[in-house]
Amino acid sequence: MLLTRVRNQAWTIFLTRRNFLAIYPPRVCMTPERKKVYDRLKRIEGQIRGLQRLIEKDAPCIDILTQVAAVTSAIKKTGSAVLSNYMKTCIEESGGNAKKLHTDLHAALSRVIDLS
Repeated sequence: MLLTRVRNQAWTIFLTRRNFLAIYPPRVCMTPERKKVYDRLKRIEGQIRGLQRLIEKDAPCIDILTQVAAVTSAIKKTGSAVLSNYMKTCIEESGGNAKKLHTDLHAALSRVIDLS
């Protein structure tokens, strides 16, 4: 996926095959997939803060429950994205070792199922 990685003192720049440009500050090195997950988590963080404000303002229960459902859904979708990326990585790194692939995927799926 990664075509070019350029580093200078201040930034790391990634250029991908899809003409996607990702620029990160020093010591932050993310692939585009990881950046998408990171951005989702930042959005969820904002939703949680919004929930806190609803509770502080004594909002109606139905509004709070609606936001709780939205946060829960966002967390599950984020977990799904992480699992999808992990599966790609796991398959690439297994090197044809079916037993290792099965073990790694089973462990990941068990964790996701426990989260639901």
